[in-house]
Amino acid sequence: MTNNDERARARLPLRTKLGYGMGNLAMGMMGNSIGFYLLLFYTDVVGLSGALVGAALAVGRLWDAITDPMMGHISDRTRSRFGRRRPYVLFGMPLFAAAFVLLWWSPIGHSSQIGFAYLVVAYFFFTTMLTIVMIPYGALGVELTSDYHERNSVMAYQQATFFVGMIVGACLINLASVVGEMLNPQTHVAGLRETFAAFRTATGYKYMDGIGFRIAVVALAPIAVASYLVAVSTTRENPAFQRHASTPAIESMFSTLKNRPFRIYIAAFLIITTAGQIGVMMLPYLIVHWFHRPGYVLPGYVFYSLGLLAGLPFWRALGQRYEKNYCYIASLGVSSIVHVSFLFMVRQDWPPSIFVWAGLIGFANSGLSVYPPSMMADIVDTDELECGLRREGAFIGVNNFIMKCATSLGALWVGPGLSLVGYDGHATVQSDRTLLLMRLMYVFPQAFNMLVIAVLSRFPLTANVMEEVHRAIRARGGKDADGTNAGLPAAPWRTGGRRNQRGGP
Repeated sequence: MTNNDERARARLPLRTKLGYGMGNLAMGMMGNSIGFYLLLFYTDVVGLSGALVGAALAVGRLWDAITDPMMGHISDRTRSRFGRRRPYVLFGMPLFAAAFVLLWWSPIGHSSQIGFAYLVVAYFFFTTMLTIVMIPYGALGVELTSDYHERNSVMAYQQATFFVGMIVGACLINLASVVGEMLNPQTHVAGLRETFAAFRTATGYKYMDGIGFRIAVVALAPIAVASYLVAVSTTRENPAFQRHASTPAIESMFSTLKNRPFRIYIAAFLIITTAGQIGVMMLPYLIVHWFHRPGYVLPGYVFYSLGLLAGLPFWRALGQRYEKNYCYIASLGVSSIVHVSFLFMVRQDWPPSIFVWAGLIGFANSGLSVYPPSMMADIVDTDELECGLRREGAFIGVNNFIMKCATSLGALWVGPGLSLVGYDGHATVQSDRTLLLMRLMYVFPQAFNMLVIAVLSRFPLTANVMEEVHRAIRARGGKDADGTNAGLPAAPWRTGGRRNQRGGP
């Protein structure tokens, strides 16, 4: 075993794990702002119909999905003194932050055609920069360590900082409201206090004209840039992984689907992500129009994030004792139950009920954030055993392709669905029938998550299997880098064979 391989397997220092995770602070902040508020912003502030916004977001996500595998292949083939991944994160981040800002600078008060065209172009720019930065960043995390359990630890730190970013992103509507009122020349101190009180508790509310959103995102952009700079400066890539990959891009992308564990993984991931995206996009509408307390978004997300952070040690410890796929199933089951409980747990006559519910859903969802990237890292190792190459970028690219397809499906569900149930973005109060149908739109996709249990139960990469994989890779000593796998041991995951005994604690 080479020194580089030893370093890849060693326990990582806290500085590396926390530093790498800081990059996800930006993604949590920008992703949550967009996923939670962009649809609401373009329907309620810009004035577009839900169907138009949903279509624009779906098309942009499909473009994003197409470019992800391409970027993964490019990243895998990159050779530089700084590594394969870090240069793209470093030099792409400023444009990524600029694209995020431009999304919220849509012309307001013009025709729907102008607003729609602006959204399409701005969203295409944003998703392109998202691909350039996030695919290499995700691949970097996969190759930091090959230790089966240490990967859970790395992803736990990554998700912890992501949750902090989500809280900051949830502040967007609050920041926009404060900025909008402070810029109003008619606002005085007493009036500002009244505005804040009304924003927290009133059944009606006044959206700002957009300038608040614009200034708020400009303030958030430097935070995003700084977080990725920390990630780049605290991580190093493994030179042993930088072997030349001669496979053409299209062949490399499709060859990932030959990996049976990966096919099982992405089938489950597609269903889970689609249901989750629908929930993320629908929830702000329910808080604003059904719950009538837009100011509860921020404290609600604080409780949600506290639940997420509280759940991380629990799900990480569970993953030390049981196989990752079964822990993933347990987290998914709890999450689905809590999502459905929104119909009866969250009550308008007891506003704090939404905080209790948010904490519970956060606790359940923390498991859903830890296990998938850790499982993905194991999948990449089985691919290395079979082809002799490290292709994190290709697998992360295809994984993100599936994720973007799922978010496109979510946008196509929510955008046109809002129009079908009679939602009117210009109206302060929606009809009772519309509000009931909106609540059902939120919980119905959880039913599909039950299909995932049967899929994930067939995931074959156990602790013992991965121990055999790593032993075989070390024994080979980096040979067969031309893509051949002659003389390698039989792959137990290809025929459906399972090794359920645990190896190690």
